[in-house]
Amino acid sequence: PFGNLDIDQSYFDVVRAGMSGVVNEPGGTAFPYRPTGVEWAMGGKSGSSQVYQISAEDRARGLTKQEELPWERRDHALFVSFAPFDNPRYACAVIVEHGIGGSRMAGGKTSAIMKAVMEKDPATRPAFDPRSLAQVNPQRQEG
Repeated sequence: PFGNLDIDQSYFDVVRAGMSGVVNEPGGTAFPYRPTGVEWAMGGKSGSSQVYQISAEDRARGLTKQEELPWERRDHALFVSFAPFDNPRYACAVIVEHGIGGSRMAGGKTSAIMKAVMEKDPATRPAFDPRSLAQVNPQRQEG
């Protein structure tokens, strides 16, 4: 699938396995937020973007957690995903400004978006069967 990139496929395989583990394996940071009740799997990766670095002086004053910072100094939460895992057709990126943790704040949102997209995906609908239509006999109207 990456024919125009000069990168060994084994590297992509490692990345895909990791992105599956984030969402689909117990212990993965987004496992609690994975899509459930569906017949497809999603791959994803969480992240954060630092807004403010808690300094040694902050720590000496007892400030040690992002939740203790003013909202505008909290890290941004990030999550990227793709689905279905085995044959990707959709990608999603969610950024929650000052959301602190990627999986916790953005993972569930990404999962909900992907679930809504996949419900509308024509590839997940049953194929059309013309035998399911009632036989139509055109009748000529006199008049």
